Formats: sequence, C-alpha cells, structure tokens
Amino acid sequence: MKFRYTLALGMALTAALPALAQSKNIPQVTESEYYYRSVGIEKVYPCDEGYVVSYQQGLNKLVNVYIPMAWFYELSNGRGEIVYLKSGAMWPHLDIYYKNGEFAKVRLYLRRDRRHITWGSVRPGLDLGSYFAGVESISLEF
Repeated sequence: MKFRYTLALGMALTAALPALAQSKNIPQVTESEYYYRSVGIEKVYPCDEGYVVSYQQGLNKLVNVYIPMAWFYELSNGRGEIVYLKSGAMWPHLDIYYKNGEFAKVRLYLRRDRRHITWGSVRPGLDLGSYFAGVESISLEF
C-alpha cells in the first residue's frame, strides 16, 4: 500500500515539474552587435611588418590575409591578439570579430612550436611592406 502512495506521489511530482520550471519572467533574447568568422590556417608567415596568413578558399585556392604587427600592440587598442595552442590542441585558426558589420578585432590561434607544419618563413630580402601599407580591416573571401 505504501508503495502505491509513493509511486503515485512520484508520478504527480514528475508531471508537475515542467509547470513549476516555467517562469513568467522570461528574458527577451537580443542579438549581439558582435559576430565572428573563423577559418582554419594553412600557413602563417611572420615577418617584420606583421603576419601573412594563408587560408583555403573553396576547394583548391589559397588566399592571403595581411595582419600588421602594430595591431598586436596595446597602442592599437588591441585590434590583434595571438593565442598560443598547446601540442595536441585544436588546429590553428583565425577568428575575425565584427561589430555592427565593421571589422573590430582579429585573433590568431597558433601553435607555440615553430616547427609545426602551419608555420612558414619568408624568404630573406623579400619586401612585403606594400602589402601591409594602409591595411585598416580584414575581409575574408569564401
């Protein structure tokens, strides 16, 4: 007899829980003014002017993005950030953040070990200054 009462009470509580869980003060969902795009990095080439980052567009085309070194200094209001990944962590990638549709920040997730396959080197004497001159934002091509 006690078993039946316990079972009936348990079933009644189980049936009532969804009604108790609902609140009348449900907060409104608002869209953020920020959004981001993320792409995997094929190669990153550090140089004096900044970083040349290659990523894959479509199935068989590599596209370069030029990120000035000045963006990684505090004086540039933190427009660039590097996060070093541990060995065995996720694949290196690039996140670009936009605020109200305008470029806001870039974050590079790179392997700390420079021997990783995604690290490259720029040929000595190669002048890349013209590619970095006047770069104010990044727009990814897909």
